[in-house]
Amino acid sequence: MRDVNEASDERAAPLDRAASALESISTLLRLVVVATAIVLLVATLGEVVVIVFAAVLVAILLRGAAARAGRLAGIGAGWGLLAVVLLLFGFIGGLGWWFGPDLAQQASQLQDSMNQQLGALRAQMQQTDWGRSLLQQLPFGLGTEGDANSTSS
Repeated sequence: MRDVNEASDERAAPLDRAASALESISTLLRLVVVATAIVLLVATLGEVVVIVFAAVLVAILLRGAAARAGRLAGIGAGWGLLAVVLLLFGFIGGLGWWFGPDLAQQASQLQDSMNQQLGALRAQMQQTDWGRSLLQQLPFGLGTEGDANSTSS
């Protein structure tokens, strides 16, 4: 009887090792599939992930500021959040009121400068054959068709 049990144990040992190896391979493949899915998700939705991460950081900042304001003023965290948000909007509004006219003027100057640079680039590209062909390949508004002052070939 002992010989039969030993023989079955000897045959079962390789099967146990094979089953253990298959479980290890299965676990490794699952981890690889999950890691690949996460990488693909982040690569595909990278901008969304960054926006969500930024929103979480802003929420943590606002919650911490609200809790501190609530403790200092002796009001609850909800009223502290209201005070922090109102102060934040007031600060941003004040910056816009203070620096807004200068920023608008600088934006207008930047737009004029960019238009001049674009015209100079178009003129320089018109001087060569490859530049003219490249300008003709650009979508309307970027190439020669979009420029009313330029001559088309």
